[in-house]
Amino acid sequence: RSPDSFGRQRDMERAVERNLGALTPARAAEILRDRSGHAFPNATSVGNLLVLNAAVVQPATGMLWHSTTRQPHAPFGEYAAFSARRDANGAPALPASPALASDAFAAERDAIARARRAVDAQRRGRAAEAREIWDALAIEIPPRLDPARVALARAHALHVLEEDEAAFTALAPALDPSAPYDARAYGLAQRAWLADRLGRRDEALRLWNALLAHLDAAPEFNAFEKLRARAEQGLAGPAGGSLPMSWWDVGVSR
Repeated sequence: RSPDSFGRQRDMERAVERNLGALTPARAAEILRDRSGHAFPNATSVGNLLVLNAAVVQPATGMLWHSTTRQPHAPFGEYAAFSARRDANGAPALPASPALASDAFAAERDAIARARRAVDAQRRGRAAEAREIWDALAIEIPPRLDPARVALARAHALHVLEEDEAAFTALAPALDPSAPYDARAYGLAQRAWLADRLGRRDEALRLWNALLAHLDAAPEFNAFEKLRARAEQGLAGPAGGSLPMSWWDVGVSR
């Protein structure tokens, strides 16, 4: 269970409550397009790449409409109709939202595509190439992607390039109190680990304790047990292993 799990349930329950008695496949597609609770397309509740793509299911008729557009903009694309019942085949598609063709979405698609190239470069060992992309995304005003999530990936690239001091500094957006819970957890873990690497044991201890306090403040989220174990190990002695990282928390992987 993570913040994403609770947020999805809360938002969908509120959306359905407002439309009880008036739900149709078309209205369901509009509900899925409600992104009012998220400022950035790489929020995990928006660009979730580990779940079923946006779909509308109507059990009474045996129909399913599946988006033909990729995350994070899948809910805004056209939904193609499908049914295992032969007499239901040929049902009309649910049309795409006009927002999909807007300049704002074009800018989002560009940012997501660049971030995915950076993630791919990092996974292939091309940290310098990735760092150049993350640096550019980090200074955009207004930001197109969540600065906290960009900071996590940027710090990773800097660390691989053996620029640990710069990586430590780059994590500032992830430690901001307004950062998403999951991004802040990894930001604290990364900074604590880097502090140990830089020989700042007192700072590392403070950050490991801050991470445990952050996790203890939301016991309902049990998806961070590995981070808790890293914090406990870090308190026992200078941190070993590799830089704590979750590409899931960047929100653009795959």
